[in-house]
Amino acid sequence: MSKTIKGVKLLYVILAIVILVALVSVAMYLQFYMTLTQKPTPTPTPTPSPTPSNKYVATLPVKFTISDRWAGGSPGATSITVYKANTLEQFDSGTADASTGVWTSNKAMKTGDQYWVKLSLSNALVYYKITIPYATSTGQVYHYISLDFYTLGAYAITAQLQNGTTLADGKTLNLTEYFDGGTFTTVTLTVMIRNTQSSDSGLMEFFDPIKNMKREVIFYFKVSGSQYEQLIVKNIPLIYQSANARYYGFKVDPWKLVLDKDPLGAYNTHNGEELDGIYTFNIQLDVSGITPKADGPELEFYLYAFNNFDYFKTYGTNLSDALELQSTDYDIEIDG
Repeated sequence: MSKTIKGVKLLYVILAIVILVALVSVAMYLQFYMTLTQKPTPTPTPTPSPTPSNKYVATLPVKFTISDRWAGGSPGATSITVYKANTLEQFDSGTADASTGVWTSNKAMKTGDQYWVKLSLSNALVYYKITIPYATSTGQVYHYISLDFYTLGAYAITAQLQNGTTLADGKTLNLTEYFDGGTFTTVTLTVMIRNTQSSDSGLMEFFDPIKNMKREVIFYFKVSGSQYEQLIVKNIPLIYQSANARYYGFKVDPWKLVLDKDPLGAYNTHNGEELDGIYTFNIQLDVSGITPKADGPELEFYLYAFNNFDYFKTYGTNLSDALELQSTDYDIEIDG
């Protein structure tokens, strides 16, 4: 009897193993079948960006309109030079109509292509990078691009002492008289740079792709001559030193030198400041180290447009085509 029970149990175990193997085999077959018959998921094809509605890619001449950003209207017969943006090869050039400020390019340009455009007139200069726009109809004859230009300001530099005395160009500052025979300490010069134009005018800074650098407005002054090393400038950074001179200076925000009035004669504003074309700052000079002598240090002040500050700091000289807007000089001496 016990042998019969054991035999039945063994039969059940064998049967269970057979069923389990069968189930595993069926599952593996089904997985293999699905792998063979399953269709791969297609990779979606990117949809190209559509051209904006009512805008068309076109190769057309460009009608440029040049406007005076502060005075309004045309700045005059502005020279225009167009360069290819990728190679800087000159592509086209011409002159805007003096009364309308309009110039139509001699060559056609395609929507999306980029160019550098140089504007120049009466020493004023600027570069713009442009992208040719879409046409707005299939029958359009020209592309249209408007660019701001400006009338260059005329500038004067003056320096005033703490006692109200204004130093003229070439003036000698006699410290014995200034301190009335007392102890020579610190002289504070209030420097004023003023746009003397009667009409709206100013300056711009910009990137120059030909020189591959920014064109900036720079004020600096040179200290040289007898005892120049004994004159200590306290508040303006030293930017270059040669064997016989020191140079101090900084970049000037061109907006500070813009003269711009509204039709009623009130000054327009930029970032909350009136555009009166006047920029003032102080220079503090420690003169205590200068000993009595017939002559002393010389200070030469310079204001430049289209310069580059880092270039000057490196080489101690201006860019070859930087524009000197004004210069003046003063001598410092103590009666011997």
